[in-house]
Amino acid sequence: MSAKVDALLAVARNRLEAGDAAAARELLQQAARADSLPVAVQLGTWELAGLGGPPDVAAAARRLRAAAELGDAAACALFAQLLAAGAGGLERDFTAAISWLVRGAAAGDMRAAVQLAMLLPADHEPPDDRVSLVRLAAATGEPIARAFAAHWPAVQDPTAIDWERVRDRARLPHQRPLPAMHVR
Repeated sequence: MSAKVDALLAVARNRLEAGDAAAARELLQQAARADSLPVAVQLGTWELAGLGGPPDVAAAARRLRAAAELGDAAACALFAQLLAAGAGGLERDFTAAISWLVRGAAAGDMRAAVQLAMLLPADHEPPDDRVSLVRLAAATGEPIARAFAAHWPAVQDPTAIDWERVRDRARLPHQRPLPAMHVR
């Protein structure tokens, strides 16, 4: 980031801490014009939540998609959630949402890794990608992953994750087959 963008971001954070979220958001909008990736992601999350102004989910979706396309891990995960929800005028696309989650997790967003673990079948076939994703996230201190990891088996190397296989195997609940029927 440039010194000017750094300064705008620092002043925006100070304004937010002082209780003036509207001024902070305006400063973030100025900083975002300088094409700063961290500022774009922060502004996108503020637009999404309505911090410092009314929520603008469509603007947040556009901003987060642009940041995700530039490789920001958190933006990938957030954009995936917007796609899955069909928020901000986006067409629901679960396949694309999973691809964005994989991209975010592979780039280091451990919350995306945990989300992917929950979308994988619990087949316990080696390699168990679910366990590997949770162990990887737990190793970084991600709190939800740490809670799960305490109850899941150890794996050889949680960093050896085949992201393409994860993308291919992930299934949303409505895409999973129903359990076999047992007549009683």
